[in-house]
Amino acid sequence: MTRKKRPTVRETIMKGFEEDYALERGERLNTGVPRVLLTARDATVTPARVYAGAQIVRLRERLELSQPVFAQVLNVNPETVKAWEQGKRQPDGAASRLLELAWQYPRIILSTVKVRAAAKVKRKLRWRKSL
Repeated sequence: MTRKKRPTVRETIMKGFEEDYALERGERLNTGVPRVLLTARDATVTPARVYAGAQIVRLRERLELSQPVFAQVLNVNPETVKAWEQGKRQPDGAASRLLELAWQYPRIILSTVKVRAAAKVKRKLRWRKSL
């Protein structure tokens, strides 16, 4: 009877890095952990927050985005963002959930925005003037 060779610490760490890299690329891994489909019978989902206009303004300002850029990030019309901020309309459904995720994970939202070179220089100058 032969014993199964135990992996070294290095091998274990390398396997972890490889799995992490594969997950980042969106690959499905065969980790030996069975996947179980969650159904409505087995799970409850917390409803998305309701955001008032002032909260949406604060979120947009926290992200340092103009209304048009914020609208592009959320994939909505700039007039929609304006209406939300003025309290004329409230975000609903997927928009509410997306705003919630933007508040919790701003880096993910900001990762979709690419700053042009000229804007980078302008932002640096504005920052220096504020000192």
